[in-house]
Amino acid sequence: MDQQRSAARLMWIVLAANLAAAVLKLLLSWLSGSAMLRGDAYFTVIDALVDLMLLIFMRYASKPADARHPYGHAKFEALAAAAVAVLIFAALQDLGRHIWEALHHQEVPRVEGWYLWLLAGLLVFNLGLGAWELMLARRYRSSGLAADAWYTFTGCALTLLSIGSLVGALRGLAWPDAAGASLAFVLTLGAGFIVGRDALAALTDEQRLDPEAVTAAALSVPGVLGCHQVRSRGMADNTHVDLHIEVEPQLSVLQAHLLAGLVEQAVQERFPGVDDVTVHVEPRMVH
Repeated sequence: MDQQRSAARLMWIVLAANLAAAVLKLLLSWLSGSAMLRGDAYFTVIDALVDLMLLIFMRYASKPADARHPYGHAKFEALAAAAVAVLIFAALQDLGRHIWEALHHQEVPRVEGWYLWLLAGLLVFNLGLGAWELMLARRYRSSGLAADAWYTFTGCALTLLSIGSLVGALRGLAWPDAAGASLAFVLTLGAGFIVGRDALAALTDEQRLDPEAVTAAALSVPGVLGCHQVRSRGMADNTHVDLHIEVEPQLSVLQAHLLAGLVEQAVQERFPGVDDVTVHVEPRMVH
């Protein structure tokens, strides 16, 4: 619980930093007319939305099951992810329009020296923030924090492209801005696809794990003679697995129960994102 609180505090800090950075980049894009900066700002907004999604997950999706939600609240994360994906694709329409105008008119962005210093400061700050997130992700074994750290590093790459486009503008070149904005469009599209694809998989109960790999983990437990009907669903960090194992018919109820517990442990060790494993024990039938 202390680790979860610490992770949540970090996410609030990252969310505030991303929102502030997004506002600054949108302001600079308006002042300079840079399509690249607009794309950079949109990606930073996406990063903030991902932070918000993780906070929703930490607050609501991690709540234990109750009378109204006997299977838990994990799908709150999927709903939040779906909302983020919709916002991403909505932002892409505006970014695409600005890229088209940049390519068509070939206008050189208007640049002041302090734009570059401000972006350089944001770049250094976000690099440190991403490294901090990655360090704490490893300490807390949080794949959510790790994923957000890599989102932050991707945003740093876009900020570097923004700096490059403005340097090109200082030399009277228009193409670096349009080229950088096009790459920002592709990265933003990829982010939307990844977030939306994961949400859709969770909401439609798509198979999340390779049944053969789960079977191999179950069969690695001594006493398990067979494994079948392997199913899995949920989010990457909150996967539920259901499987059947075959054991010797003469096992007592207690022995079968203990064996099922060992299978559950083996599957969770093999797949860190698995939150729940339901093991059905069946006697091996002799034909």
